[in-house]
Amino acid sequence: MCLFADDAEGWDVVQNQTATLGTVTFTDANGNITAHYIPTLDENGTPCFYNSVSGAYIYHSGSGTPIFHPGNSEK
Repeated sequence: MCLFADDAEGWDVVQNQTATLGTVTFTDANGNITAHYIPTLDENGTPCFYNSVSGAYIYHSGSGTPIFHPGNSEK
């Protein structure tokens, strides 16, 4: 899964912009929640998403440094 990425030509599509992202929920064809990503900080203070369905933390894998603003987390 990719939430923010370069376009097909390799350009940063959110360059020089501020993006805010809340929770992201995925469901299957029957409406069952398969993933629910919540922006949070892990136990080391690293910004990430927590998947409340699987219990896994999902970390940034691209360039740049994600910034977490307090008040964005539901966890």
